[in-house]
Amino acid sequence: MPRYSQVFLKDGLTAEKIISPLRFCKGQIVEIGAGRGILSGYILKISEKRPLLIEIDKTLATFLKKEFGEKADVENVNFEDFDLARLGEKTCFAGNLPYHCSTAILEKVLFFDRWTAACFMFQKEVAQRICAEVSERRYSYISIMSSLMSERRIFLEVSRKKFSPPPKVDSAVVFFRRKESPLNIKEMKIFLNFVGGIFRHRRKTVANSLFLSLGMPKERIFSILKRLDIPPLLRPQNVSPQDYLRLYAEIRP
Repeated sequence: MPRYSQVFLKDGLTAEKIISPLRFCKGQIVEIGAGRGILSGYILKISEKRPLLIEIDKTLATFLKKEFGEKADVENVNFEDFDLARLGEKTCFAGNLPYHCSTAILEKVLFFDRWTAACFMFQKEVAQRICAEVSERRYSYISIMSSLMSERRIFLEVSRKKFSPPPKVDSAVVFFRRKESPLNIKEMKIFLNFVGGIFRHRRKTVANSLFLSLGMPKERIFSILKRLDIPPLLRPQNVSPQDYLRLYAEIRP
C-alpha cells in the first residue's frame, strides 16, 4: 500500500471553495500533498507571496515543477520530515490530507508557532472528531488539542464522488485559525500525553481512568476531583478542556 493515497480531487469548484478562506492570508501559503495541482492553481490566484507546494511523490513533484515552477516553489519531501523552522511569519496551510496520517500532520501544524490559518480536508469522521465539543459522541483527545490551540469549524462537506477514483468515505474541510495556547509548547505536549492516557480508558469513569493511566492512589484522585468540583463518575468524554487543564495543574509534578 502506498504511503500517500493516490486519490485525487477532480472538481474545480470544490477546490476553489476549499481555498477560499485563505484569501486574506498575509503570509506564505504552504500546500501539503499538492498531488496533481488542482488546489495549487487556486492558491496561486489568491496568494500574496510565492506559495510552497509539498509533494512526497517524485513523479508528481516533477509534474508540479513543470506546471507551476515559475510561480511557486515545489519540494519533493514528506511533510512529516519537513523543517517548519524554514517558514516565515503568518504562514497559512492548505491540503487534501492523506487519511492515514492526517492527525499527525495537523498536530505538527498546531505546534508550529508562526502559522495563522489552515484549510485541511479530512475523512469526514475525523473532521467531526476534530471539531467535536464536550459530551458529543466523537469528543476525544484530538478535539481537546485542536480546541485549545485553534478556533476550528467544518465549513464544507465533500462527497466521495468528487474524487478519482472515488474512495469509500466522504470528506469534510475544516478551517483553523490559530489562537494563543494556554500552555507553552513543551508543557502542552506533556498535558496532551496526560489527556491521551485518560482517553485510552474512555469507557471507564474519569476517576478510574486517572487511576489506570497514572497509578495514583484513589483517595488522592477523589480528593482532587472533589476540590475541582468534577464528578468522579463522569466519563472522559464528559470533561471539558478547561477542566482537564485544571486537573492537570493539580496533578502534574
